[in-house]
Amino acid sequence: MSTYVLRYFPIKARAEVARILLLASGDKFTNVIPDWPEEKDNQPLGQLPVLIETLEDGTEFELSDSIAIEKYLARKSGLLVKTGPMDTAREDQLSSQIKDVIDMHIAHMYAPEDSREFIESQYKSKAEAFV
Repeated sequence: MSTYVLRYFPIKARAEVARILLLASGDKFTNVIPDWPEEKDNQPLGQLPVLIETLEDGTEFELSDSIAIEKYLARKSGLLVKTGPMDTAREDQLSSQIKDVIDMHIAHMYAPEDSREFIESQYKSKAEAFV
């Protein structure tokens, strides 16, 4: 059975869906918080999150980009649909909506106080359409 390392900042944002997928599948994983920005150049694509899978034979597979990581983990767990292009498109739509909501959450957390009201209105509109 593979083991995983998930590198990300100590916040709930772009790596959260990957964490949920790893927990739901029962896979063993370790959260690693890299020294940032010192370790930025050591990351594939120079960004986080990064997933490192160690296979039983010791081979490592490294993947960057939250959406790619999510799809990889979901596919490995058998959670992606296999019923055709329309269902796959809906799956992609849901994935994009989740990313939009997470991006708005991050923007709200780090935005100047005077722009938070606008971000909240965008968030509410997206969340209402999502649900």
